[in-house]
Amino acid sequence: MIGGQLGACPMTPNCVCSEYSGEVAFVEPLRYSTTATEAWDKLKQAIIETGGIILTEQGGYAHARYETSLMRYVDDVEFRLDQDKQLIHVRSASRVGHSDLGENQKRVNRIRAVFNTIASE
Repeated sequence: MIGGQLGACPMTPNCVCSEYSGEVAFVEPLRYSTTATEAWDKLKQAIIETGGIILTEQGGYAHARYETSLMRYVDDVEFRLDQDKQLIHVRSASRVGHSDLGENQKRVNRIRAVFNTIASE
């Protein structure tokens, strides 16, 4: 995190982030209507269910690692809790390569779908 926000995406098409709405790489944050604690617990469950490994978690921030299915590239996904707005911001970025063929966008969509399913249970 930089100044309380997730980092901006580079100019390469291998990253998406919900912190910067004017960017080409913008993706919607996760929204919740439960308590922040319940939402965070459901996020962690969604990360695990979508194949992520949580590397770091503290103070409303989490960093997870994912591997792409085809070439086994490692991607980093970060989450930041915004309790005031009931949002969880997300940034998903490839560690290597120029283009990810939309994999980071697809990953965030999968995380969102699982998160929303868990949230409605």
